[in-house]
Amino acid sequence: MGEIRRNIARNILFYRKKKHWTQKQLAEKLNIKNSAISNWEKELNSPDIETLFEMCDLFGISISEMYGVGSNTNDLLSPDEKNLLDDYRSLNDQGQELVRQQMELIVISDKYKKYAYLPDMEKQA
Repeated sequence: MGEIRRNIARNILFYRKKKHWTQKQLAEKLNIKNSAISNWEKELNSPDIETLFEMCDLFGISISEMYGVGSNTNDLLSPDEKNLLDDYRSLNDQGQELVRQQMELIVISDKYKKYAYLPDMEKQA
């Protein structure tokens, strides 16, 4: 039971942020108090099944994706990738934005390595 509750909490947070919604905005869409969203994301309790399905519709995901069970892209991740994803999800909005900016720089520099000499990241450390 704990793992499913954890998956739901993480997925509510993840998909809410993916939509760029505040807890208050999601609560308004569900006609509930925003403190309920906060409690779900903190794993203090879980939404009822009707609300869970309504959230899935709002997020455009299946109930299986919300529960984090069955085959999904998470099953394809290595343990290291799962840890990185968990770390990213634990960051606040500002921290996640900084990670996205750094990833853009890394991807851009990697694309242009074939065109210009760029020292490896390991050599710079």
